[in-house]
Amino acid sequence: MKTDNKRHTLILTSSALGLLINIVLFSLKLWVGAVSGSVAVNADAFNNLGDFISSLVSLIGLRMSRKKPDREHPFGHGRIEYLAATVVSFFVLWVGIEFFRTSVTNLFTPSDVVFKTYILVLLLLTAAAKLFLGFFYRFISLKTGSAVGRASMLDSFADVFITLITVLSLIVGRVTDFPVDSIAGIIVSVFIVVNAFKMISETLRPILGSQPDTKMLEQIITLVLKDEHVLGVHDPVIHNYGPLKNFASIHAEMPQSMSFLEVHTIFHGIEALVRDKLSIELVIHGDPVDTADPETQILRYALKSILLDIDKSLGYHDLQLIRKDSQTYISFDIAVPYGFTADLGELSDKIKKGIKKLNESYLVSFTVDNI
Repeated sequence: MKTDNKRHTLILTSSALGLLINIVLFSLKLWVGAVSGSVAVNADAFNNLGDFISSLVSLIGLRMSRKKPDREHPFGHGRIEYLAATVVSFFVLWVGIEFFRTSVTNLFTPSDVVFKTYILVLLLLTAAAKLFLGFFYRFISLKTGSAVGRASMLDSFADVFITLITVLSLIVGRVTDFPVDSIAGIIVSVFIVVNAFKMISETLRPILGSQPDTKMLEQIITLVLKDEHVLGVHDPVIHNYGPLKNFASIHAEMPQSMSFLEVHTIFHGIEALVRDKLSIELVIHGDPVDTADPETQILRYALKSILLDIDKSLGYHDLQLIRKDSQTYISFDIAVPYGFTADLGELSDKIKKGIKKLNESYLVSFTVDNI
């Protein structure tokens, strides 16, 4: 809870600072745009208005995401933060499209742009303010893992580039009749649109259910395998219900000679360790492994060798050797990575052929498990 409160305070501070700086920049650039008549400056101004609304939505989303779990939302309301970032991203997209349209129109009916030295100085100061804000958002994003913070960081750095393009267009526009201002407006708007699409992609990914963070998976697996009784792990799954609200499950292979109580005690300790170290609620499913039967051990090493010869990316788990009615049944799961292109029918034939070299009477069945 202490970590969550610290995170809340940092994001609250960044959103409040973003509100203040962006409304000042919007007002200043709107005035500069009116004085100079520059469509590029006006586009830049409304881009800052979008950032102001971004900070406002962030505050609202943060407030709502802090709501306690209830009957309808037992895992809390943390994903509202992702939804808030998505709303911001679509608004930025709309701003970019509107100013692209305006800039193209102005390209064919250009308006006069007034050049003043103090205008350039003011614009450069706004770029410096945005550069500071971008580094501040970067600090917040690294400290909190906030999706909104990362989106705001990228947008702030993009704004620095946008303002510099606007300044350059005003300078070049002094010495040529070419509609530099309109071209700059188009460049600025395209940059806004591209950045908006990137923001939409990044903020929608956790809502749609993206691949879990690799580092987080590795940390969980390392802590589970730290116990000497765990023979192997597979099928790790992480469910994200907002920053700092992660739930995970994993299968752990354990010697079947151990009692249910022994396994339960070990799993309970591992789950507590993961909760303490990573702030993740972990549930472990135990898979029994026969470590005493010689035939099972031979089969384990043989299957590993068979899969290695076919493709190094393949693995297996849940191997069971069952003797019944004078027959020996072999069952297991094959771990096949996403993007594996080999024909599964041919894969099945190779695996069964390799196992039957050990014993022609084996009855082999397996399922494919994508990882």
